[in-house]
Amino acid sequence: MAFDSKPCKFVTDNQWVSYAASYLSKITMLWWQPTLATHPEPLIWGDWGEFVDQLNVYFGQPDLAQASKCMLPTLKMHDYQHVNKYMIEFSKHAMHTGWNDAALYGEFYQELSEHIKDQLLSLDLPQIFQQLKVNTLKCDTCYWECQGEKTAPSGQNRQSASTSTPAKSGNNLTASSDAPTTGCTNPGIRADGKLTQEEQECHCPKGICYYCGLTINLPAPDCWNLQHPQSPAAGCTTFTITGEPEVTIE
Repeated sequence: MAFDSKPCKFVTDNQWVSYAASYLSKITMLWWQPTLATHPEPLIWGDWGEFVDQLNVYFGQPDLAQASKCMLPTLKMHDYQHVNKYMIEFSKHAMHTGWNDAALYGEFYQELSEHIKDQLLSLDLPQIFQQLKVNTLKCDTCYWECQGEKTAPSGQNRQSASTSTPAKSGNNLTASSDAPTTGCTNPGIRADGKLTQEEQECHCPKGICYYCGLTINLPAPDCWNLQHPQSPAAGCTTFTITGEPEVTIE
């Protein structure tokens, strides 16, 4: 890709080899280092094909086709995976096997996850391997969309529960705050704690307390109006004895 994107920069095989060799590391760099100090310059410097062949000889798979054939049966699509990962791994090895379309079709289908196979039964049977991959991608997309919809309601329920809890506590607070107000209200006062003009005119001539509704000359220990006379303290009686007691001796 680097060579194709900048054809003016990489014109000769020597430039291709130099660029690729700059990315060698570890054991491949140890293999390449002697060529850097060789004089005259080895032929491999100016031959891209030879450079690739030598890399394959020393570090490539000796029998790539056989290794790929052995690798394909070990691939498996798991239920938690998307099918595209399995498809890419399969294609990487399938290209070296030399198998025909029918053989690849069977091997690919064999290792699909069960939920993908179940969905493929509802579709028309694909005749070629390429169509099987297209149908598999559709089934995989549908499956994960359904999985997302299944998890969405539980998230909404948790959200509604979390939002409803403060609302209940708010109602309790309102009820508790209202309770003292109702309990503290005296019978002669409205809910807002005030008398109307007519009530004031009615209470004043009769000497009726604005707060409790009793006449002002009567004790009213529960009223806020301090003009009521205080009731005598309960349980406190004083006896006064005057004069000397008479003593009789018989």
